[in-house]
Amino acid sequence: MNNTKEKNNLGDIMQQVIVFGTGKHWENHRRLLRLDYEVIGFMDNNKSKQGMQYQGKNIYAPEQLFEVNFDKLIVASTAKDVILRQLIDLGISTEKIEILNCCRLVDSKKYSSTINFDGSVDYHIENIFFRCNTRSDHNVVQEIFDDGNYNYTNQKDQFIVIDVGMNIGIAHSILHREKT
Repeated sequence: MNNTKEKNNLGDIMQQVIVFGTGKHWENHRRLLRLDYEVIGFMDNNKSKQGMQYQGKNIYAPEQLFEVNFDKLIVASTAKDVILRQLIDLGISTEKIEILNCCRLVDSKKYSSTINFDGSVDYHIENIFFRCNTRSDHNVVQEIFDDGNYNYTNQKDQFIVIDVGMNIGIAHSILHREKT
């Protein structure tokens, strides 16, 4: 594999990344990938895709990860909880793993996430901190900050989340933190 680092149009050195996931989640959000990231390959748990090409790049099995030289591994799947634990179990450093930012309603400069050793994710979105442990937690984050299903808005740091319904965990925390 070529170890030469390319530069983007802004002159930034490109980080070579593997994207974990070749499904609809990646297709719907791939334009949100950072401009200084160069996709050098894909990874997927679907055995029928492994060894094939996708968007002109190889699709690797997770077990092949150590054969590929990369800077970051981007999780681009709705199965974040399972994939994160799988990667940690394989011995991949949490510092090399990143979740594709799917919070289109939030300024990317006000978004960050940290992957913990147990596979949970700490999100910092605007002035809100919360932890996701399960797929449903991650889904609520996407529903609020990407899909706009809860009518999330942020005007002068005043958060509004309406129609919480049954998903009371994260959405309730957001409302609660804003009241205190």
